[in-house]
Order: sequence, then C-alpha cells, then structure tokens
Amino acid sequence: MIIIVEGIDRVGKTTLCNLLSERLGYPIFKDSVFTNYTGMTARTIYFEKLFSSINMLKCIDNIIIDRFHLTEFVYGRCNRGYDNYDIEKIDKMLKLMNCLLVLVEPESDDRLNISSEQHGSSLSEHYNLFKIAFESSSIKFKLNTDFNSFDEHISQIKELIDG
Repeated sequence: MIIIVEGIDRVGKTTLCNLLSERLGYPIFKDSVFTNYTGMTARTIYFEKLFSSINMLKCIDNIIIDRFHLTEFVYGRCNRGYDNYDIEKIDKMLKLMNCLLVLVEPESDDRLNISSEQHGSSLSEHYNLFKIAFESSSIKFKLNTDFNSFDEHISQIKELIDG
C-alpha cells in the first residue's frame, strides 16, 4: 500500500510517518526524486517531480510518502501564487493505485496558532485548502487524524492493510 501523509507545517506528519514505518516496516519517501530541471519554471519543476514520483510508485508496493500532491496544491496556491490544475490529474492517477491518503490536522485551534507562530505566518488558509483538497480527492481510502489519535489510527491502517 502507498500511504500519503499530508497536512500543514508542524502538526506531526513526520512523526506519524516514522511511527508507521516502525510498525509496518515500510520505507519513507520524502522529496528525493532527482531529475534534470534546467530551464524549467518552479511550477513545472514541482509537477515534473510529482509525475516522476508517480511513475516510480507504480513499481513499489509498500511505501510511506511524507508530503505529496496536496502539499503542492496548498503551498503552490498560498506561497507561490499559481493555480494547480494538474493536481486533479495526479489525484486521478493515484486513485488507480493502492493508496491511503492521510490528513494530519491540528488537534485544536491552539495547535493551529502555535504551528502558525512557529512557521512565521498564519497557516489558516493552508489548513482550509488542505481540508478542501482532502475532501475532494478521489483516492478511495482516506483518513483524518491528529497527533493525539496516532496510535488509534495506526491500528486502523494496519487493519486496512491486513484486509
């Protein structure tokens, strides 16, 4: 199974990925695709990396991905100022694969405020876009979680994988 973990900065995504890796024995993939990007715009580079990664994932059975296409949708729109119409294409490609999409949410408004403070600017718009993108994703298996619910949800993920 391909497990994609998404969410705003500083809510526990990497912690969840590490816990899942320990308990499932899956490796973690985190932005390690290398391609020749000479002469490409930043937007094109991001999408080339995502499409290259999907082609790689077709050859891998079990992996955890720490940030992927929803991150590009959210941060592309909020921080880089471009629309992300290719995200729907990527989402449809992932729908055809054995994927679980996990959205790690702040466990409270206080946590959202702390994450924003640590980030250096408000992450409220980012968080709202993650929720919209997550809900509209066509990936079959989806799960919302927060830092306080990791153990419970890891058990559910193990049950899903074990069938």
